[in-house]
Amino acid sequence: VTQGNLTASVTGFIPYAGNTVTNLIVFDYSRDMERQADILGTRILSATGYAADGMRNLMVTLSKQDRDRPIFSWLSTHPITDERTRYLESLIQTNGYNRYAYEGVARHNEIKAKVKKILDEAKKKEKERKRKRDRN
Repeated sequence: VTQGNLTASVTGFIPYAGNTVTNLIVFDYSRDMERQADILGTRILSATGYAADGMRNLMVTLSKQDRDRPIFSWLSTHPITDERTRYLESLIQTNGYNRYAYEGVARHNEIKAKVKKILDEAKKKEKERKRKRDRN
């Protein structure tokens, strides 16, 4: 936002072309921010044990539906969807991210096993208390 405001202030002094120049610069800046968000999102997915290609797969889906894209890609505030798919694919392969993780299922199973153990121990203690009461 700061860079956009600064750009608008500076290019405002260019006669007749100020708005056009500002828009072109801000569009490029927005695309860079989108790229950064895609890359950071993929890194976060991978670091937390989710399939690293979740963002990439979303881009593939969007690409199939991408009919409303501007005729000229430089008019878009977002990178071209096919380009996003390519750089995310490259990021996943270059860094060896796990793209086949079970979207949190492994962690869910760990928690489920822990809960089962706690419940089994509680049932065992309850049975022991009943036996002691019955003997007395």
